[in-house]
Amino acid sequence: MLSTPAMSRVRYSQGRNGRRASSSQDNYARAVTDSDSANVSVENPYPLLDWVELEMVRHSLGTDDSAAEDDERPARAVSVGSFAITILTVAQFTEFVEHADYRTTAEEEGGGFLRHGAAPVAGATWRTPLGDDQPAPSQNPVGQVSWFDARAYCHWSGHRLPTEAEWETAARLGAIDLDQQVWCEDWYHPDFHRDEQRVNPTGPTSGTERVARGAGARVTQRFHWLPDFCLADLGIAVVRARQV
Repeated sequence: MLSTPAMSRVRYSQGRNGRRASSSQDNYARAVTDSDSANVSVENPYPLLDWVELEMVRHSLGTDDSAAEDDERPARAVSVGSFAITILTVAQFTEFVEHADYRTTAEEEGGGFLRHGAAPVAGATWRTPLGDDQPAPSQNPVGQVSWFDARAYCHWSGHRLPTEAEWETAARLGAIDLDQQVWCEDWYHPDFHRDEQRVNPTGPTSGTERVARGAGARVTQRFHWLPDFCLADLGIAVVRARQV
């Protein structure tokens, strides 16, 4: 039986469908969508973030629970290399927006969504995620950001989005807020993971929707959205290499 890794592997340090593609993606996020953030020049490679550092680990991803969705099964043993992860706050995203003079997808489109299946709400952006006059507290996780916005932040900061495997590893180790949904780097596919590589899995090489994880009924629950989708509680996690 596969077991959950021990908490000693974690070290703390300081430091389903959305809207179709639109003209809003002609912004900075669109320009870097197909870029590997590790191979582009960055303007601010060392923003001050609060990192949780994880050692290399072999453990179980997914589940065999019959109550889970088909795309969560089966449980399989994988190895995930060491990395550090953090969830961006409103204050940290503000630094990026002001430094890069960046406008998010929701700002370009005039608003975002409060929940899946509802109509978009005018004025719902990362600054006022509920579309009212109440600004988001600076210490809260940033929301109302698209995958393009998340990738643009990575381009600016020199970090990258987590893979699904990295997010679930961090979640199983108690290293990340399970109530916060965040974008992952992976394209979504319902069963690609069944035959995927078992060392640092990265998902399929193409697709239509991107994976988001967190805020689910189970740690293994997967969400998938079109990359320009913006939701009040859909935010950004970033990763970097673990510092020895």
